[in-house]
Amino acid sequence: MSRNARKTEILRTAAGVFREKGFHGARIQDVADRLGMQKGSLYYYISSKEDLLRGLVEEPIRAMNQEVRELLDTGYAPAQKLARVIELHLRYFQEHRDIFGIFLREDIELLDQTSDSDLRALLRTYEDYWDELLQEGIADGVFREDIDRSVITKAVIGMCNGTFTWFNPDGRYPIQEIARLLADFALRGVCREESVPSERIASP
Repeated sequence: MSRNARKTEILRTAAGVFREKGFHGARIQDVADRLGMQKGSLYYYISSKEDLLRGLVEEPIRAMNQEVRELLDTGYAPAQKLARVIELHLRYFQEHRDIFGIFLREDIELLDQTSDSDLRALLRTYEDYWDELLQEGIADGVFREDIDRSVITKAVIGMCNGTFTWFNPDGRYPIQEIARLLADFALRGVCREESVPSERIASP
């Protein structure tokens, strides 16, 4: 196994351990035991527990920001963009479930302290993209002018994050259907009455 492949396996395993035990409760030995490795061998790939946490949380957030930026630069209508950003958000949460579980459970101050980047800045960028989307919808006469963009942004992101506690991949609906349901709900809150889509917004 290559070094990069082994590092990926270590990060994936650490994500599960941190999610189960919490960052403070988990030990490097726990990760090594789960991998069937000697603790000393693990330090060949990482320098500390903080190094593991940093490697886990930064990349998914950066990647999600990049995909949202690319989506906003497309020619889709604002309502379509909103629906697709919601689906993108939920897809990332499911594909990186353990990682975002850590992110939701741990103090953002701790994450900032262990990061080479400003994680708060990455999160602000994500919220700024939502604000840009809402402004576009207002300018196009699709979204209501009286909405508080900051409140709507936090509410919709919080609604998406909340699926982490209750969504079951083996349950009644697949994540794409959950995304459509949430998009319908959000659009009815932000669209002008005459602009509410009469049919569900199609998924990408």
